[in-house]
Amino acid sequence: MPQRNRGGSAMTLFAISILITIFLFTLLNSLRFKSALKTLLFRIRQQDPGWYERIDGDHFFSGPANDSKQLSLFNYIALNRFENHPDPIIVQKCRRLQTLFKRCMRCLALLFSYICLLLIYVGSH
Repeated sequence: MPQRNRGGSAMTLFAISILITIFLFTLLNSLRFKSALKTLLFRIRQQDPGWYERIDGDHFFSGPANDSKQLSLFNYIALNRFENHPDPIIVQKCRRLQTLFKRCMRCLALLFSYICLLLIYVGSH
């Protein structure tokens, strides 16, 4: 009996360590996304102050944010409207944000799936 208990606790520790690893990877990618978004906003503020105001750059992460204005930036990136932008650095940063966003979504999907599988496994035992 004690061996069976050790095997169960080893399996539990392994499952928890995988969960923590996936969570940390998701958190890291989310932080990288936020950092890349900040650098894009900084570049937009330097290159086009009018655009910066239209997307509510001053209140993007805090304060009274205007969601519809901020969504216009995400639509700009998601719909690849940046491809014809005259500043190659902004184009590069938008591409980077697309990549990081996809990676964040995959990580969140993996985290959700793993949690669901753990709940199914725990419920069946």
